[in-house]
Amino acid sequence: MLDHLEKYHPSPNRMEIPKELFIHYVAHGYVGVISYWLENDMQYSSEYMAEKLSQMTIKGPFSVAGLK
Repeated sequence: MLDHLEKYHPSPNRMEIPKELFIHYVAHGYVGVISYWLENDMQYSSEYMAEKLSQMTIKGPFSVAGLK
């Protein structure tokens, strides 16, 4: 993920938070949501989960929830 961040971020060295914190936040968010999904009998399709996780990562969880 660090390579991706450095490739696509216009100024990766000017982020408001350390890159490592950002990467861990995103990674642990994915793990938590996927764990919940698996523990609750995968009530949503894998395509739906991929779409929603991508939206939360790109737009932010508050925006996707309609809170921003």
